[in-house]
Amino acid sequence: MDLQVLKFFSVIAAEGSFLGASQKLGYAQSNLSTKIKQLETELGAELFHRTKQGVTLTEKGAVLLEYADKILRLTSEARSSIAEGDNISASLHIGAMESAAITFLPNILTKFHFAEPSVQMTVETYVSRTAAQKVCDYELDGAFVAGGVLHPALEHTTVFHEKLVLLARPAKNEPHDLEHLLSMPLLVLPTGCSYRQTLESLLVEKNILPNRIVEFRSLGALLASISAGLGISLFPASVVGCFSGGQALEQYEIPEKYRNIPVHFIWRKKSNRNLTLEKFRLLIKEMKINR
Repeated sequence: MDLQVLKFFSVIAAEGSFLGASQKLGYAQSNLSTKIKQLETELGAELFHRTKQGVTLTEKGAVLLEYADKILRLTSEARSSIAEGDNISASLHIGAMESAAITFLPNILTKFHFAEPSVQMTVETYVSRTAAQKVCDYELDGAFVAGGVLHPALEHTTVFHEKLVLLARPAKNEPHDLEHLLSMPLLVLPTGCSYRQTLESLLVEKNILPNRIVEFRSLGALLASISAGLGISLFPASVVGCFSGGQALEQYEIPEKYRNIPVHFIWRKKSNRNLTLEKFRLLIKEMKINR
């Protein structure tokens, strides 16, 4: 299986058409079509559904795309590691929880940019479990995750311990004991969020069944909904100051056993020769972030 053909295949899938891919790659459309047909013959499977509007992946094509992206990323990583030598001029693809992206991460990224201005940085936000899986799958170089979202294929360093609090709309004449708060609708990020997992564990211990769970994809929308009175959630206390100066949210203590959660930076065990990533990890260690 030729690497160039895999790249062609990946770009065609992303563009949704042979024409778009040919324009992006600077390669004749007829040649691309021939290459893909040869690949389909080699694999014994049709990779694209072809229509007048463009192309979409078949089920087998979707499977191949996952492997193709991993192979192309590994190839790029290998070339970068060999070419770098003692210099740093590659890219860095980092994942993080959305709460991290609005609290401590900007300071880290700024310091790293000034130290290594030639590095092309990309940051994407995910819940912890998804970020960990993407690091395992070579889709991220490393990621900031919370809790015990670790994996045998990963190494990690603990960055700090985050204090968790229940967040709710500022109470007026409403009761605000823990049991009452936990009986309110729960506003959470998708499954795989360590904060959501901690909140669910607390509910199990208290033998409380939530009357409603509202799932959000955006931390900003979730916090705004708490301040509007829709329900409560569990997050690091540090996010409060990033939302309307913290004035629209009230913090409530939770039992000590759930109060602190470790935040880790994770990376693949076999990526130790990635000098760009190594310098990023060293910066994190030197900063000694306190929360």
